[in-house]
Amino acid sequence: MDRAFLKADGYHYAVHRFYVAPAVLIRRFGDPANPELFFQGTGKYSFEDSNLDLYQLYDFKQTDHFHGLNRDDDFYTGRDNMKKPLHKRKRKWPTVEEFWTSEEPVPFKLLADDQAQWRKFRKWLKKTIAESEETKFDYEKDAEKRFGSEVDICLGNYH
Repeated sequence: MDRAFLKADGYHYAVHRFYVAPAVLIRRFGDPANPELFFQGTGKYSFEDSNLDLYQLYDFKQTDHFHGLNRDDDFYTGRDNMKKPLHKRKRKWPTVEEFWTSEEPVPFKLLADDQAQWRKFRKWLKKTIAESEETKFDYEKDAEKRFGSEVDICLGNYH
């Protein structure tokens, strides 16, 4: 895809918050691309439909990449932290590797063009993910089967 969203930061208006497990996205669409969010995100998936509308799905402040290294367990289970309501308690954040291998659904932000039909895209995305989970689709195996003869895996040379 040769076009991209122009967004200043991760606080850019998102049309929807989409809950999905990061490992499911990797199995279906491969490894995520690097985001332009500096420390606020760790990966993104960009899509374009037949109307040339752009969509982008990315994580936002979900890892220790943004929040910093985790402290000792005593900090999180200490008396001061446990007195706070659940939504205000300090918690451990996963590392980037732990996040992208997680099977727990987490919120991803969905961006779309102004005139994009994001509800139809959301429906397609849910359907595609559900189908890939039923059939145990694996992007890496499918890509290797299709393009394995054209790519030199060891050297990264394209023929």
